[in-house]
Amino acid sequence: MPVKLAESTPVPHQKAVFGLPLPRITLLNLCAQIGIVLTGGAVRLTGSGLGCSEVPNCTEDSFFPTPELGVHGLIEFSNRGLGYLVGIIAILTFVAVWRSRRRDLYPAAIAVAIGVAAQGVIGAITVLTELNPWTVMGHFLVSMTLIAAATWLHLNAAGLSANRAGLTGKRRMLVHSLIGMLSVVLVLGTVTTGSGPHSGDLGAGRTGFDLALVSRLHANAVYLLVALTVLLLIVTRSGPKLVQRAAGWVLAAELLQGVIGIVQYNLNLPVTVVLAHMLGAALLVVATARLWFLASRAPAGQSRRETLARPEPALEGSTSPPARATLTDEGDRLPGGNVGGAWRVGETVRRGTGRWTPAVHALLTHLGPRLAHVPAVLGSSPRLTGRARLTRSCPPSRPESS
Repeated sequence: MPVKLAESTPVPHQKAVFGLPLPRITLLNLCAQIGIVLTGGAVRLTGSGLGCSEVPNCTEDSFFPTPELGVHGLIEFSNRGLGYLVGIIAILTFVAVWRSRRRDLYPAAIAVAIGVAAQGVIGAITVLTELNPWTVMGHFLVSMTLIAAATWLHLNAAGLSANRAGLTGKRRMLVHSLIGMLSVVLVLGTVTTGSGPHSGDLGAGRTGFDLALVSRLHANAVYLLVALTVLLLIVTRSGPKLVQRAAGWVLAAELLQGVIGIVQYNLNLPVTVVLAHMLGAALLVVATARLWFLASRAPAGQSRRETLARPEPALEGSTSPPARATLTDEGDRLPGGNVGGAWRVGETVRRGTGRWTPAVHALLTHLGPRLAHVPAVLGSSPRLTGRARLTRSCPPSRPESS
């Protein structure tokens, strides 16, 4: 019976750590990177930046905060503890990536782990320099970079590389320009913060810049960023749809950030609104990193078209011959496809696999000799794992029975 055949067919899957699959671990890593930005912001906004004035101890004589330090010591020490937790999650993420043997994930996982360690050093320098505004700005910008890297890592681990559009020419340049302008917006935003009232401690220094001036510069950069995003939406109106939808999310995040920014400026920077603005900045980076991921071309050997063009062995137990390589760069996206999408390449249709794939293959193999127009299973590639592994099938070349 087809069901027995499906049950006897082993299904490779991504190895887990502590029972968690790789995509969930990378998502946890991304959430941790966002969370530490918010707790760090709470430290600054409550004036607790020097609640623990020593590194790595809280005071000269104690690793933990003493009652004399009050609530500020508890807030700063809690943020340090969360920093250790973020480091543990980054290490756990790297271990999960290493166990999965996904070499395409190694660079991002290593970058996140090294970046978290670097953040510990920058944080220590920030305390020792008594919250120098420039080191505080660097601390925040590195966090934004880590959020972008963690987003890229999660999207890749979740098997979305097959959906990457690989934009070229002016559209690719437009995406890169948008990312560059976002970088300018973030830098000017940190300069604005470093010139404002929330220094993290009453004795901490400020940049000395005029707050109204840098705020206008920051706002003008935001206007340019929104204009670039709208232009990208226009030039992608005929596709790829995934890129256009991703740009739409970026625009939504930008507009939300703009509204929060106007409110916080007119209300003289209330703490809760400033914290919401920091969360909005993190979400904007996530949305932009997702846009960049979907608009870029996958590395050689990982892209959808190159993967689909490889020869694949026949499915174990199938009488169908191995599929031949069709060395073509053509491929049309088809509607549906459930996980990872589906594409027509030549005379074949190719799509991602899942745990249900052996049962589907067994059913098609069972029905093929009995019904007309049942796709013939040509095989699947054991060299790819998870959602990146592809199968392909085509209609059988037999006449319809009368």
